[in-house]
Amino acid sequence: MDSSTTKTPHVLILGAGLGGLTLAQSLRKKGITFRVFERDSDPHARPQGWAIALHSILDEFHASMPEDLMNFEQVNHLRPLTLPAEIALYREGDDRKYGGRDDGTGKFVRAKRNVLRNWLCNHINVEYGKKAERIKETDDGVVVHFADGTSASGDVVVGADGVHSITWHYIFGGRQNDPMRVHKSATINGLTQLSGSDFAEQLSLGHSSYIVFFERKGQQYMLFIGLDSVSNDGKTGNYYWNLIWACEDGDRDDHWAYTGGQKELLAHTKSVIEALKPEFRKVVDMTPEHMVLVPGLHFHVCLIDELPAGRVTLLGDAAHAMPPFRGEGGCQAMDDALKLARAIEAMEKTDVNSIRTFMDSYQREMLERGGKAARLSAEVLQDNRNPSERVVGGQTVRILPRDEILV
Repeated sequence: MDSSTTKTPHVLILGAGLGGLTLAQSLRKKGITFRVFERDSDPHARPQGWAIALHSILDEFHASMPEDLMNFEQVNHLRPLTLPAEIALYREGDDRKYGGRDDGTGKFVRAKRNVLRNWLCNHINVEYGKKAERIKETDDGVVVHFADGTSASGDVVVGADGVHSITWHYIFGGRQNDPMRVHKSATINGLTQLSGSDFAEQLSLGHSSYIVFFERKGQQYMLFIGLDSVSNDGKTGNYYWNLIWACEDGDRDDHWAYTGGQKELLAHTKSVIEALKPEFRKVVDMTPEHMVLVPGLHFHVCLIDELPAGRVTLLGDAAHAMPPFRGEGGCQAMDDALKLARAIEAMEKTDVNSIRTFMDSYQREMLERGGKAARLSAEVLQDNRNPSERVVGGQTVRILPRDEILV
């Protein structure tokens, strides 16, 4: 479609993550022209992250996707198993299993992140190796200049470019004003595989993932155990785990949990969780030393009160980064994209006041909703509520059955 003949803005999307691609597909369904730019030269250059919970947005998401996007069920990280998606919560000393589970309607899905991203790439021409360096905005349009010497012109620019957003620095005038913060927590992370009865036991604890809350020497901990994917024969699960605790200097790159070696970090984790029930320790205990991730993960938090209304905006982590403690980040980014697509559809490309009006409306709602989710996620480690009072996967938790599972 020739963008010069349409009344809606031509959109430049910086970032081909879940938010940027959801926006692209929604615009494609609406017949709005766009280009998608990704700074990586190879679509597989960076890990795409582990499985992601999709919940409150799914009705709107499916309604916003073009009809030629089919077979969404392939993104389910539990395939080929037929178990419903489920996130469980436990507190040491309480044998009850709390959590949220899909009720069979498909309103709660845990998706394999890279499979979901590949699904969203269908029929989208992502332009790789395009690292944005400068953005120039006028009343007539906006131009993005890339590190390779090329440029692109459009009516609207969307920064879906994550926690190191170039778009954010353009809007706010440089890094000295950057609200992006590393969360004050420390983490140790690892990967392993489980098969047979060990795999079945972990599935019974939480089909998709589970969290154990516990305390040692006055320090609150979270042990997150997540299933990322299942082997094609359904006999083996690929797991990841995170030991997480609040830590004032955990935002520093020289913190020992970030600089430590694999042997040291695995030994420390085992010592901290030693008193937990054996079934909760299983994934860590079966992790080979070389599968402990170094350096470990830093989580980010970004809280913005307002954005200027113009031709350049943000979505996802660039606007409201949050730790993954409530399973909200990916859903919030995709929700941003769906709402922004509707705002863009209402804009008149030749009327800068129209663009500013609808952009302002989008940004106010996005920052309030995304900011609330970011604050709640950032506070989870200081929240001593019982599992029964928490929210996971967009659901208020309830007591769940401990299923007997065979693989």
